[in-house]
Amino acid sequence: MIVANYLRREAALGFAAVLAVLLVIFTSQQFVHFLGNALDGSIGQDMVLAMLGLQVPVMLPMLLPLALFLGVLLAVGRLYVDSEMVVLRAGGYSEWQILAWLYPLNLLLALGAAGVSLWLGPWADARQHHLAESFESRGDTALLAPGRFQELAGGQRVIYLEAYDQERKMRRVFIADQMAKPGQDGKPGAVRLVSAKGGRIVTDAAGNEYLELQDGQRYEGPPGGREFTVTGFERYQTLLKASTRSWARSLKTYDLDELLALPPGRERSAELAWRWSLPVATLLLPALALSLARTNPRQGRYAGVMPGIGLYLLYMLLLMGGRNALDAGRMPEALGLWPVHGALLLLSVVLLARGSGWPWRRARLEASA
Repeated sequence: MIVANYLRREAALGFAAVLAVLLVIFTSQQFVHFLGNALDGSIGQDMVLAMLGLQVPVMLPMLLPLALFLGVLLAVGRLYVDSEMVVLRAGGYSEWQILAWLYPLNLLLALGAAGVSLWLGPWADARQHHLAESFESRGDTALLAPGRFQELAGGQRVIYLEAYDQERKMRRVFIADQMAKPGQDGKPGAVRLVSAKGGRIVTDAAGNEYLELQDGQRYEGPPGGREFTVTGFERYQTLLKASTRSWARSLKTYDLDELLALPPGRERSAELAWRWSLPVATLLLPALALSLARTNPRQGRYAGVMPGIGLYLLYMLLLMGGRNALDAGRMPEALGLWPVHGALLLLSVVLLARGSGWPWRRARLEASA
């Protein structure tokens, strides 16, 4: 039908426009966040774009229901403002019929939200954790650059490299280590100076990183004194970074198949209920948007946006609270988050019926007429 296709197109355009705006806003915010992490050394500068790209699937499950809700709200609100809804009602079409026309599009987006929430989002989240973990395991070595003095180990070590290639091999290495703190008499503590012709970074089976130097000398003693110990070496090894293989994988990085394979428990039930709640929200929210879009030309198409956002935030807060309650064991696992979804469905039906009448009541009036 022409009218149904027209409504679906308007809702799809509104959804796409809102989703694009939301993605720009939230990706910009995340870009600033990851850029700050790169500047303070939490992640590598070469990881910013990769982390940002992986953050998009993580955000999508939350953005898709909101984008569809606002898209339908704005599209139908425009129909009211332009008096097109008056023409449709005069032709015998109610909001229930409009909701039925929109549900093919709604169902398609809900399936997409389910795929992102159950598989793609957890995969992207796991990749982010692995990238951050791999960078952390690289330790201070990720910050090494030739031709300048650099502080490592919180300022307790200074290192200078004349050259450093992609294979982690070095040429002309100088290291200064603070062996002891200054004494109470003000005398400086002992230091260790190491100079070598070459070196490389090696990693053992446990994940510990060592700086292995070749052909050099080691000097130990207090600065300004004459009692220095000088030792020549062909091979010298010092610890750069202890292994940090301690990342405990969280449930939010498991896809649906992995979650279902886990033994039953509160955390598993809470995670499953939360993931299913996002595609369910995508199915339920357009009905609420239709009821809130009801307006007149004087009010404008944006009259229902603020109440709609308020109800949406309340709905999401209730879902998050229910998830925390499931995780803490304060709610039965069998209930899941269905009471919150049921409350939204009931509210949507009541608001729609208030404006357009109950379906069976309309049918009885039409039959009597």
